[in-house]
Amino acid sequence: MAADKMPLEGDNSYGFKRGVGKDYFGGAPGITTIRFDGDLTLSDFKIRLEGGDLVFYLIDPANPNQPLSDIADVFYFDNWIANDHGIERFEFSDGTTLSKFTVQSDGRLKLYGSDGDDTFVGTSGRDEIYGSEGADTIDGKGGTDIINYLLSDAGVTVNLATGQGSGGYAEGDQISNVESIIGSYHDDVLIGDDGNNNLFAQNGNDHLEGGGGDDQLNAYGSGADYLDGGSGNDTVRYRWSRSAVTVDLTDQSNNAGDAAGDVYVSIENVIGSNSYGDHITGDAGANKIWGYGGNDTLDGGDGHDTILGGNGNDVLKAGNGDDYLDGGAGDDEFHYGEGTTTFRYDLGDGNDTIHANHDVDASYNDKVVFGPGISPADVTVTRQGEGTDKYGDERDNLDLLLTFKDGGTLLIKEAFFYGPNGFAFGELHFSDGTIWNWESFNKMRFENASDEGEKLAGTLGDDVIDGRGGDDDIIGYSGNDHLIGGAGNDTLEGAEGNNHLEGGTGNDRLKGWTGNNILDGGDGNDTFFSLTDGEDQIIGGSGDDDIYALSGTAIIDGGTGDDDIDIAGSTVTIHYDLGDGNDTVEITHSDDSSYNNKIIFGAGISPDEVTVTRTGSTSTSLLLTFKDGGTLRLFDVFHYGPNHFTFGKLHFADGTVWNWETFNKMRFENAGDESEELAGTLGDDTIDGRGGDDTIDGYSGDDHLIGGAGNDDLFGGEGDDHLEGGAGNDKLNGWTGNNILDGGDGHDTIYSASDGVDQIKGGSGDDKILAWSGSTVVDAGTGDDTIFISNAKVTLHYKLGDGNDTVDFAYSGQLQDESHKLVLGEGILPDEVSVTRFKGTSKSILLTFKDGGTVNLLSVIDPDLLRLHLDEIEFADGTIWNWESINERLLGGLSDEADHLRGTTAADTIDGLGGDDIIFGDDGNDHLIGGAGNDRLNAGEGDDHLEGGDGDDILEASRGKNILDGGDGDDNIVSFSSDSNKLLGGAGNDNIIANGGSSIIEGGTGDDFIIYRSKDATFLYNLGDGNDTLEATSPTVQPNKIVFGEDVSPSSVVVAYVAEQEEDLLLTFADGGTIIIKEAFNRQTSQFDFGELHFADGTIWTGDDIDQKLTGDAPTTETATTITLFYADDFYSTKSHHDHIVFAGAGNDTIITDKGDDQLYGQAGNDTLTGGEGNDAFYFSTNFGKDVITDFTAGAGSIDTIHFSEGTFDSYADVIAAAREVEDDIVIQLDNDNSITLQNVSITDLHADDFAFAS
Repeated sequence: MAADKMPLEGDNSYGFKRGVGKDYFGGAPGITTIRFDGDLTLSDFKIRLEGGDLVFYLIDPANPNQPLSDIADVFYFDNWIANDHGIERFEFSDGTTLSKFTVQSDGRLKLYGSDGDDTFVGTSGRDEIYGSEGADTIDGKGGTDIINYLLSDAGVTVNLATGQGSGGYAEGDQISNVESIIGSYHDDVLIGDDGNNNLFAQNGNDHLEGGGGDDQLNAYGSGADYLDGGSGNDTVRYRWSRSAVTVDLTDQSNNAGDAAGDVYVSIENVIGSNSYGDHITGDAGANKIWGYGGNDTLDGGDGHDTILGGNGNDVLKAGNGDDYLDGGAGDDEFHYGEGTTTFRYDLGDGNDTIHANHDVDASYNDKVVFGPGISPADVTVTRQGEGTDKYGDERDNLDLLLTFKDGGTLLIKEAFFYGPNGFAFGELHFSDGTIWNWESFNKMRFENASDEGEKLAGTLGDDVIDGRGGDDDIIGYSGNDHLIGGAGNDTLEGAEGNNHLEGGTGNDRLKGWTGNNILDGGDGNDTFFSLTDGEDQIIGGSGDDDIYALSGTAIIDGGTGDDDIDIAGSTVTIHYDLGDGNDTVEITHSDDSSYNNKIIFGAGISPDEVTVTRTGSTSTSLLLTFKDGGTLRLFDVFHYGPNHFTFGKLHFADGTVWNWETFNKMRFENAGDESEELAGTLGDDTIDGRGGDDTIDGYSGDDHLIGGAGNDDLFGGEGDDHLEGGAGNDKLNGWTGNNILDGGDGHDTIYSASDGVDQIKGGSGDDKILAWSGSTVVDAGTGDDTIFISNAKVTLHYKLGDGNDTVDFAYSGQLQDESHKLVLGEGILPDEVSVTRFKGTSKSILLTFKDGGTVNLLSVIDPDLLRLHLDEIEFADGTIWNWESINERLLGGLSDEADHLRGTTAADTIDGLGGDDIIFGDDGNDHLIGGAGNDRLNAGEGDDHLEGGDGDDILEASRGKNILDGGDGDDNIVSFSSDSNKLLGGAGNDNIIANGGSSIIEGGTGDDFIIYRSKDATFLYNLGDGNDTLEATSPTVQPNKIVFGEDVSPSSVVVAYVAEQEEDLLLTFADGGTIIIKEAFNRQTSQFDFGELHFADGTIWTGDDIDQKLTGDAPTTETATTITLFYADDFYSTKSHHDHIVFAGAGNDTIITDKGDDQLYGQAGNDTLTGGEGNDAFYFSTNFGKDVITDFTAGAGSIDTIHFSEGTFDSYADVIAAAREVEDDIVIQLDNDNSITLQNVSITDLHADDFAFAS
């Protein structure tokens, strides 16, 4: 700085230029102009206010960023603010002028205009330009510049985006490089540009638009302002309001104070007043709300908000978003919402309170962030407060109080809402990186445990928690924890991890959850719960303990005292020593119980010193008594029966192991004469049930089971077993292996289901023997025994004196094909055995012996294949009877019952007599006679003669030259033989199928249906043979012939079509009988393809003759032919020139005649009649139905006439009265059920000549 001060005096002009150095000027009154020469402009200077002096630093162009202290040319104006220097203006070489300006203490240049048109050029710093009268040109240059129109006498409109001003002092202003506007005290319009603008509204109803950028819209004073932030992140500020404001971005009608009437558009942030208690509410966007001074209430609403309380005792409310709350100085209250909230606390922030809302925020991810200067070591943690926790319990110490070194506090209400170890907040973050969470507070708590009863909890790590005295409740949470209950009645829960729980003294409760845990109860009557998925070690210690092993595996040492051990879903190893007292083990049985448990006895307990007793009302429990008087009671270990030990194994110190076999063996070795349930082992057992009704199961091994006296049940199980029922009515069951099943005395039931060979001995008594499978040798013994054969291969032994036995080959409804054999004992000779059908049945055979004994073979005959289900009967003399042998004897004993018979290889004559018989001829030229009844005869091989006889019979032939004679009845005759067969239906309505070689077929009397495939078939027909139908299986089956008897003459046969397709031929005979030949005509040529019709007089009709008779080309001298239609809904058509008399009969018939003078009788049913050419007469009697005449010729002298009988119409007048026209037809209506329709005839066509009447 220059040493001497240069005075500026009078009305003078002073010039400065580069290179003058550092000059220091004093001031003097007067008008003085400071001129900067040498091309110096305003932008070449940095202007500062330093210690009251105005300093111009002339920037070195070569080093524009050099420190101010290094600048060579500096001009100081002494005490600029205090002195009146009289400087009117500063002039620069480019014409720029600064006049009457000040430089503010913050370095902002303050420029004042004149009443004329001024030009303002700012600096690179922060300039404030006061608008004045005149059209000014304003260029703020660099920095953040502001135009101030406070002195305007009218409202101004300033638009920074266009650079235009109007109204008041802004009229005609041209503006550039200006960022902020201060409006007038009138109604202004202030519009920003795309930068970050700061617009100030004063009194009046102002309109502020921020435009682009992050703008600040300052609403001062009264007036209803319109505040539009535009794009960007914009803020409304009420800092200089003289009273509290209420601002609601969601509902602006709630606004009050200076904000009353204000309208917000695109406003994101709000700043309240400096000193008053404001109420500010955000909207759904991301808001920043700053209460500034005063006791404010700030609510962020929805969105991720930042809420700053500032000075004062504020209330800050978080909304649904993730909000940041900083109360600032003062005693503030925080309320957090549904999002994740971050709270800020610094030294000096006072006594703040955080209020939880557990109903809406259950995530507990909130956090407190502490400012610098707050270290964990300086924070005092206290629990306090009363209230109701989540579970409805009234508790103390719900709140967390943090006290800081400056005396400030932070109180988190209901921080332990879930319990004393359930920190329901989130995390506390210190500036040194330390984070406190629920684990931290749990650890603080258990590290300071006392002798009082407390609830303590661990962390996610490995904790050691000592409850010391008192009745404590301790949970380890995660990690491998060591929980020590200490004195008192404690509850310890290991939770996750491999934990070590020590109950200590007192009656404690220990719970092991997951992992491999050690549960040590210590002294007292303790309760253990093992719920692990691993393996727990349970040490009961002294006292009467309750131990529950509920899952996983457990090693249990109940210790001294009378302990109760419950097993449900767990596999356990129990240790018991002399001196352990009276312990009880109880198993809960389920479908997935493994029963792999074991008991390990300590040294000093030997097997021979243990007394074993079964206890309980059904002896399902086991009591072990030791030499010291101690006991071990195993409850319900014979749950599934007295021989099903459902526990596991008992291990002695000498290596002895007891298991279910041991207890079964103890039981059967001490069997008595009472009724017992006994079972064997996996080895070879001999079990004697002695007296009583015993149940004995051998299990595995080759066992010898002896029922003894009483009605016993013996089960061999696996292995080759020997079962002896002994006296009484016993049940013997042989399963796998080769067994001996000996019923002994009594009426025994013996089951053989072996996959090997069983030997069954019924013994004395009426026994029931069931051979299910395998190979079985059965000697039923004396008495009337019943043997059922299912899927087994059976050899039966029978001796004289064995009684009346029955063998059923169809047990369970299945006929078996195994190789069975009956072996007869000494003294039974073939010629002394009677073979008959059992009670006349077709499937069963009765063998009767000389001593009166019998063997009834039920269902031994297969009725379809006619063979035996018994391969052979073997006599002691070597004679063997097979099916042929037995069948010969059966054929000699035919009856009037329903017989099932099969011939031999010879030429048999078999007469079934009465009954519904089934007879197979088999080989040979057989003569089979069904006799009375509905029989089935099968020819078999050879040239056979089958006679059905009376009844509806079935006759079958497949080979040979056969005669099949159905006889009386409705028979079914089928021939598939390729040789010539003669098929005779006999009387009755027969079905005949000739499906082989050339055949002679005579249906006989009755209505027969004949299907033929063979060519050269000859059909025989006589008067009286009825209405027959012939149908070929193929239209190529021809030539065939029909041979008529002597009573059928060519002149008596009427030839006609049957169907409209003209494919079927109807032959009608003098007695009314008919033959219908189905598809007699070739579909392509319409030629008669059947063959020939042979008459007894030598006449032969060929296809040409048939065609002539159908077309009417034959002579017409023959007399009229009479046709009667017998069936329902018949169709009769002829092209013959003959005269026809056709009776429709019942049904809805169609009759069509061609040339000739025909008589058509409609009769009952709705008939359609067509007379064709000639003089036709139509006859109607009562109940003729609703008939139609299709070709009636009407009028005087008509060739057609309608004849009415009595009971219909009496006169022509009656007919006309009953006639009405329907479209082109006439309907003559007799009554509702009877009418005649004349097609294509009108009433005017009718004449009396058309009708004839009975009267």
